[in-house]
Amino acid sequence: MLLDGGGNSDEEALCLALDVEYHRMLCLEDKVKRMVATEGPLAALCYSESLIIRRAMTNCHLLGHYVGEALLALHDDWVAAFSACPEGCQYGCHHGVLEGYVAQQALRPDEAEVAIRGIAREVADICDSLSARDEPPWSRCVHGLGHGLVASGYLSLETVVSVCEGSGDTTFTVTCLGGAFMEWVDRYLEISEEELLELTPQICPEFENWRHRQLCASAVGEGFMWFTAMDTERAQEMCGYVGDFQEGVWCREGAREARTGRGLTADCDR
Repeated sequence: MLLDGGGNSDEEALCLALDVEYHRMLCLEDKVKRMVATEGPLAALCYSESLIIRRAMTNCHLLGHYVGEALLALHDDWVAAFSACPEGCQYGCHHGVLEGYVAQQALRPDEAEVAIRGIAREVADICDSLSARDEPPWSRCVHGLGHGLVASGYLSLETVVSVCEGSGDTTFTVTCLGGAFMEWVDRYLEISEEELLELTPQICPEFENWRHRQLCASAVGEGFMWFTAMDTERAQEMCGYVGDFQEGVWCREGAREARTGRGLTADCDR
């Protein structure tokens, strides 16, 4: 059955017993990726969305990323994997394909920046060929590229920002940075709440550009929503640890925006 992913297995039960929702999603990575290999990407996304229906999760976007990463492993190229992604979990599959493609590049550290800038240009050109910019495939593609630039581990966040800005196109830059800052914040969500709050003032670098500060702080707010299982009040309290007043405002705005867009969109037999 597409919806239940085999029911409440011992593996699932152990993961869902974790206190922090984001940690539950991290724990389910292997299960979701196995489902892609054995039952297909739609089954894995339907299982992921079933966790929301069962109130075991409030969000499954990260699980969607795992679906995309696993799908990439089954295809010869990222475009084929991207095209094979079903909708679901806020297009996490599409984002995960691009994240995996950029992150899996084996590069020499001294050549990485030049190489990744070249990869980014190649990906951007293909994103442009997928659809018009006001249609979903383009934004999913460019947002996923932003994830991959950070996930590659080769570049500082400041360098990632410059790569996203490389085309000089504002729409491309903002879309790419949206994925990049989300990926940057995600790495902090793997720790305990006490550690997270202690590190919160350091998550975003002290950018001179106010737009960079806004996008990063907004991503922090969204991350707090994931961390707190969409508890808006608690996430906004956590934004108080950001330090800078204006960035705290942007953080709270990001938390409020994250409350939307959680609909179930996978084509499942519910």
